[in-house]
Amino acid sequence: FGELLLPSIFTYRACLDFKEDSLFRNIEPSHAYRLDLTRLSKNFAVKRIDSTQTVTGNVHLYRATPKILALAKDKTAKKEPRIFVRALSNALEFSSTSFERILVDALNALDLVAHGEQPATDNHLFINMVSDFESIVLDPVVVEQAIVAILKRHGERVSGLNISEVETKLICCLSEDSPPIALRIVGSNPTGYVHVINTYVEAEDNSGTPKFKLIGGTKASFACSGDSSWEGMKVSSPYPLTRPFDAQRRAALRATDSLYCYDIPSLFEEAVEQQWEAKATKGGVDGSMVAASRPLMVMYTTELVVQKKSGRTDAWTMQDYLNNDLELSQKQRGAGANDVGMVAWLMTLKTFEYPNGREIVLIANDITHKAGSFGTREDVVFKLASEFAREKSLPRLYIAANSGARIGLAEGIKKSFKVAFKDPSKPENGFDFLYVTKDDYDRFTSDVKQIEVEPATYEGQSVFKIKDIIGIEPDLGVENLKGSGLIAGETSCAYNDIFTMTIVLGRTVGIGAYLVRLGQRTIQKSSSSPIILTGYQALNKLMGVDVYSTNDQLGGPGIMYSNGISHLVEPDHLKAISSAIQWLSFVPSTRGALLPITDIHGIDEIQREITFSPTAGVPYDPRHLLTGKLNDDDVWLSGFFDKGSFIETLSGWAKSVVVGRARLGGIPMGVIVTENRTAEAIKPADPADVK
Repeated sequence: FGELLLPSIFTYRACLDFKEDSLFRNIEPSHAYRLDLTRLSKNFAVKRIDSTQTVTGNVHLYRATPKILALAKDKTAKKEPRIFVRALSNALEFSSTSFERILVDALNALDLVAHGEQPATDNHLFINMVSDFESIVLDPVVVEQAIVAILKRHGERVSGLNISEVETKLICCLSEDSPPIALRIVGSNPTGYVHVINTYVEAEDNSGTPKFKLIGGTKASFACSGDSSWEGMKVSSPYPLTRPFDAQRRAALRATDSLYCYDIPSLFEEAVEQQWEAKATKGGVDGSMVAASRPLMVMYTTELVVQKKSGRTDAWTMQDYLNNDLELSQKQRGAGANDVGMVAWLMTLKTFEYPNGREIVLIANDITHKAGSFGTREDVVFKLASEFAREKSLPRLYIAANSGARIGLAEGIKKSFKVAFKDPSKPENGFDFLYVTKDDYDRFTSDVKQIEVEPATYEGQSVFKIKDIIGIEPDLGVENLKGSGLIAGETSCAYNDIFTMTIVLGRTVGIGAYLVRLGQRTIQKSSSSPIILTGYQALNKLMGVDVYSTNDQLGGPGIMYSNGISHLVEPDHLKAISSAIQWLSFVPSTRGALLPITDIHGIDEIQREITFSPTAGVPYDPRHLLTGKLNDDDVWLSGFFDKGSFIETLSGWAKSVVVGRARLGGIPMGVIVTENRTAEAIKPADPADVK
């Protein structure tokens, strides 16, 4: 006790036989219950690290080590300790300033502790905005926007301190005549690019148990940009070792450096918001007008779900599609509700060109569902979503990250077959055949014939040697290739009818590679996103020598950008999607609609001279003729098109011709100009070409 700073506060509980509850040491009783500390103790062994008194409130830090029993229930959880930061704000009422102050105080406290402690990951920050003015009326949408803006400002620091979730609690009224309610705003950054927010209300269910209920009408619910993982959880639920969908996110990252498909809408929302921010930062009156006209919510999303026309909720098959018994339904449902490895959305994007909204259809592989392979059900989702886009003449975007057509396994036979080894004591010497016993054979042929066999003898016993495996499970073999042909034909039709584009965010194999080419317009991520027909290991095995060492040698940007398959190459997921939004800015909202003509006031003038002029006999960059340039005296020499509007594509291929898109007086145009200078062509060496 002599080392403790006075005054000190200790808590002794009857349930602990009046031993000290060290979790609540030096926390005032009136504050203790506001920190939700009991949610920590079930799954973690908690040790208090530090406590800080600030001008705005109190910050308490705890090192939490996963308990052995909790780890036994969650085999995928990380064993390393993490830090829980619990902050209590004493602000009189909620405001963006008061929230930012306590957030910065909490980050400072964690930063100081982090220097003296072992690095921790998956840290958690909880902020309770305590106020005596609980009757204040707040709009959850406005609160969401304020918190997102603050987290974006401090996003780099939040990520640097390995904070995976920022949880905020405040009590307010939704209207003047409504009682006070408790809001929980949970922010996370699962993609590493943008914070997504889910807002919940603490409400009692029919049994009187307080639970988290997702609030409709908020930014995240309309945009489908959050994962809604707290929906239906008890308010007293302990913090899990692994957050919902973390396993899927790690699987997508491990498989092909890609994203979990349900995190992709948040990147489209961020890309549109960045477009508005870029337009607003040009300054002056025009920039202020753009900022003032920016919509509060820039994206609305509904998932396109395949269901039976009869309304039955049982599983559907390819046969239901062939019988014309399926339809596409627009639904608002949470992340991870899919049972098919293909997901589709109808998005309304409020871009700068279409501030009232433009619709697109987005289709994406779920790389975490059977490795993102194409089975017949995946093909049906792709087909119906693409047909939906064609019926409405909407742009159709496809996010590619897959492993090609599915090669299924007959799981029942896989669990039952046995191996006839040449020498059972030395399995490494090989085997003669695979077989099943008489009982298994009868089981596999009683109702539906699942295997072809012939009688054989092994170790003096009569067995059945397996010749062919037919199986009973769906999507085992050639039917998947038939489905691949179905969506290949659909993509060809879509390219003829509407605007199609593919964004390659992970490896895309086989039919996935064909869809890229048939859709024509392609944006490829520069790393871990090869476009291939088969893997390099299979080619090495075919040639009998290790010629290739990576799939990038077959279909990486060095190959596909140089041969004209990929129009643009971007370094990361967000920039790839931002390039797609930029490309869409030149495209009408529907086929045959008016072009998206923009106001160039404050950017350029329609009635002006083209002041850039090549010098006779001196080689020049033809792009300067299109875009203009600064001369040696830093004087702008205008080009043919509006300043800053030219976007080049296919720059890695056929370098004697420059192509792209630009605006002339705000009107979108395609551009082709010849390169007059000597061009350098680089042909990557093929390791398989021994000549």
